[in-house]
This record gives sequence, C-alpha cells and structure tokens, in this order.
Amino acid sequence: MQHGKVITYASRQLQNHKNNYLIHALKLATIIHALNIWMHYLYGLHVEIYTNYKSIKYSFKTKELNLL
Repeated sequence: MQHGKVITYASRQLQNHKNNYLIHALKLATIIHALNIWMHYLYGLHVEIYTNYKSIKYSFKTKELNLL
C-alpha cells in the first residue's frame, strides 16, 4: 500500500496439476509469484504483505510447516 491505497495486484491462471494443492499452499505460491514479478522494484526495501487468508500469517510464525 502506498498512501493507504493498493498500488498493484497480481493474478494468474491455475495450472492443472495444482488443482490438488492445499489452499494455504496455493496462497503461498501466489505470494511467491507476486514477489518474483516485482522483485526488481522491491530489492532492498522493507515489504509488508497483506492477504485475506488468515492462516497465512501463522505460516510465517511457525518453524516447521506440516502440509499434510
């Protein structure tokens, strides 16, 4: 967010083999995809990631993730 407004969004079509992924794995893959797109703009900056999926915030605080 910049000045309280979202400055960009990212989306992509789900690949066939990813239809069986767990929802939190898909959400994390989406974050990685977005960071890869804008990596050259974000390099060296502090970045905050906002999401509407609450279990993602616990994923970053957990030392070991059990994806099963």
